[in-house]
Parts: sequence; C-alpha cells; structure tokens
Amino acid sequence: MSFMYNPYPFHDLKAVNRPELSKKTLESIIAGGTPNVVKQFVKGIADRAKKEGIIVAFDGYTTAKWDLFISLMARECDLLDLQLEAVDAARTLKSGPEIDAIIDPLLIWDKKIDPTLLYGKVYHGGYEGLTDPAREAEFKASLPAKKAPGKIVAVYGYGSLRKSLRPLYDLKVWFDVTPMNTMLRIRGGEYANLGKEHTGIINRTIRRCYYCDFENAVQLRKQLFAEGALDWFVLDNDRAKLQMMPFASFADICAQLVKYPFRAKPCYLEGVWGGSYMKKLRGLPEKMRNAA
Repeated sequence: MSFMYNPYPFHDLKAVNRPELSKKTLESIIAGGTPNVVKQFVKGIADRAKKEGIIVAFDGYTTAKWDLFISLMARECDLLDLQLEAVDAARTLKSGPEIDAIIDPLLIWDKKIDPTLLYGKVYHGGYEGLTDPAREAEFKASLPAKKAPGKIVAVYGYGSLRKSLRPLYDLKVWFDVTPMNTMLRIRGGEYANLGKEHTGIINRTIRRCYYCDFENAVQLRKQLFAEGALDWFVLDNDRAKLQMMPFASFADICAQLVKYPFRAKPCYLEGVWGGSYMKKLRGLPEKMRNAA
C-alpha cells in the first residue's frame, strides 16, 4: 500500500490528452459551472418527475460532497414548480461507536510498535458490514412512499449505491474525486470518517481512510463501473465547476483513452526525492521546499 499524506496543492495542466470522441459523447457532457450543470440536469428529468416522480441517488468517492448540488436542485425545482426532498442515506449505517468498534481493532494504537500511528489492516467488509439491518429495513420500507408526481427525492451519502439499495432508485449518480483533491480536502478539514460527526486529528483521519473509507469507496466504484450500474458520472474536483456526463459517455472516453499511450496528471509531494532539480524540470512553484 502506498501512502500520500501531504500532496502539494499544485495542478499541473500540461498533462493533456486528446482522445478521438464521437459527436454524441462530446455533446452529452454538461459543463459551464455548477449552477448550469444542475440546471441542465434538473431540466432533463423534470418531465418524468412531473408525471410520476423520481428518486435520484448520489454516491461518490471519499470527500465527495453533494450539498451544493442538492441546494441548487432545490432552486431549480422552485422555478419548475417541483418539490424536492433530500434524504441522507447515512441513517442506514451503524452508529459511530459501533463503527469504531469494527475499525479501531484493525489499526495499531501502540506507539512503541508504531510511533507515527501509520499501520493497520485493511477492512474488507464494505459498506454492507457497516450497515444497521433494522435501519436499512426501515429505509427500504419508507423511501418508495416518498415518490409522487411533481416530486424529486434526492438520496445522498457514502454507500447509498450499495447493491442492497440500488433497486430503490430511478437514477444513480456517482461523484468522483482524484486522490490528490481528496487528500487536500481531508487536510482542509472538509471530511469526517464514516461514523464520525466532525473531522478529527488529520493523520488519524487519513490513516482510517486508507484502511477503511478509501477501500469501501474504491470497491463500490469498481463494482458500479463493472456492472454498468450508473446513469450519470460527475467530476467533483472543483465544486464551482462540476462536469457531468451520462455514464455511457464516460465509458466511451475511457474506451478511447486506452487505445493509445495517455498522460496521467502528476501529483507532487514535498520531499527529499527529486529536490530542486525536479522543480526546475517541471516548472513548479519556487516556494515548494523540494519536489518528488
């Protein structure tokens, strides 16, 4: 396992790829700022919502946030005379202390053995292992009753798209975030571990992410992608400039990218490897202490 605890907040824009995409794929991508993305999304589902109602689920990689998106959905619904109800899927999970009792024993807490509290064992139970059966049963029973003509129900939260809940939804949306942006959000206090009410000590929050939260998100994403279970894919690296596309368009982009060598966007760390030479070679900010 490789750890990235402190990436430097520099976005290298030189890693550009130009895959040959169809006109259909290009025209299906929604951009132009988050307000416009939400406007176009709600506009696209408005007729269906008015006729029969619709339940949309929002899940995503660790640190993905849906609050702005759902807030803007409420505004668009007001303009279109639609009702919006937001439902937090976290209500289906075990309590914080119960989740701690599952995850904490996997982590090393003895500083004589692990002075930096870095090590542990990966949790393999997925979101399913953190689910409260009674709470999930109540959620499954109550959610369908919320659906009604003229109404959009927005379910959000980590694990909301796990297999046991997917049949409840009409549309399934995944918010994806790069590991670098995820780490910057954690260090900025924008994320609390699963079961926690607020962000904790940075390095402990990050360690628990590596052994639990990241693993849950990666495995669920892998499953959703492999099964083609998603309807929409959202790039959530810049909350002010979300980019949204049908999952079929995202799949097409990936299919075209693998046909030729492509450039990955680099992530730089301040460290002893690379030093000033790497800074000069890559044109990195002078205020970086060293670059790796």
